[in-house]
Amino acid sequence: MPIPNFNISGILPPYLLGSSPAVQSDVSPYKSTLVDFVNFFNTSPPRKNLLEGFLKHRIELKKLGIVDGFQWIDGSFVEEVEKIRSKDPSDVDLITFAYRPPGIPNDLEWQKIINSNLAIFHPQFSKKHFNCDAYYIDLNLKSDYIARQTSYWFGLFTHQKITDAWKGIVEINLIDDESVILHQLQGS
Repeated sequence: MPIPNFNISGILPPYLLGSSPAVQSDVSPYKSTLVDFVNFFNTSPPRKNLLEGFLKHRIELKKLGIVDGFQWIDGSFVEEVEKIRSKDPSDVDLITFAYRPPGIPNDLEWQKIINSNLAIFHPQFSKKHFNCDAYYIDLNLKSDYIARQTSYWFGLFTHQKITDAWKGIVEINLIDDESVILHQLQGS
């Protein structure tokens, strides 16, 4: 399903116009390919810059072997902030839901990887290095923890910070390749 157009409030609708929030295929998060996502949101030089950082963040995740999962993208980047607040988006808010790389034997080894790659896993550093306010949900953890984290982030991401309006978010699979898209962005 393509990303729907912004509604009159300048946000993605929480479900498709003319549909019902009870129809699961018509509600947010809207599944998108990476190519469609970039094409939809690459509407200005500041957005292009943020997209480049987002793609580089994904590439770094994959260098660590994190390939099995998906990302939710939210925040002012998936709003028409240029029209509704007369400003550019400042970053890309995202959560990566993914399994650890194969061969990570235990939690201690995984924590060492995280601590050695704070630019990828810590929001403060990912914002500085990639213009991404990035969070990570480890799908290797217990299901009750994952359910609580998902509930928290979905509740937070699906409401506009300024107005509390219910809004949509975008989901992209990690399997999509960034390299060609990044090269095209950097060449344009």
